[in-house]
Amino acid sequence: PHRQPSLPSQTLPPPPHNPPSLMSTAQQRGGTSASESVNPAQEKQLVALEGKDPTCATFVIKKEDHTLGNVLRYLIQKNERVEMCGYSIHHPSDEKVHLRIQTLPSKNSELGLDCRTALKDSLEMLEGICDHMSEVFDKSSVESKVENI
Repeated sequence: PHRQPSLPSQTLPPPPHNPPSLMSTAQQRGGTSASESVNPAQEKQLVALEGKDPTCATFVIKKEDHTLGNVLRYLIQKNERVEMCGYSIHHPSDEKVHLRIQTLPSKNSELGLDCRTALKDSLEMLEGICDHMSEVFDKSSVESKVENI
């Protein structure tokens, strides 16, 4: 029978946390790279990829995940003038939500709803929900403190 030759065992050092080859030169020196020095307030968080008309568009929301994507999809879909709303995150390490909205076409411009308005309405609704939850939480926190005294 043929035997495989045995290799001498070696003790290898553990790999570095951030291998230098994967870090920028500025990061290796302890500084920040040019892309990191951009003011976050100046970077657009929401980009609209317009469709063929105002009734369909895809919005890319940067630095967000399923938490916001699923809530927005739910709130937008509740609007009776929205035909379809869905979201996707193309890759787990990608911090971008792609939100697709398609509203019902209407011959009467008063009944029609453009995608931007549908998104804006749902964001305002979400803001109201968060404000209400915050008020209820604050009120219950004060009441529980009073009961515990």
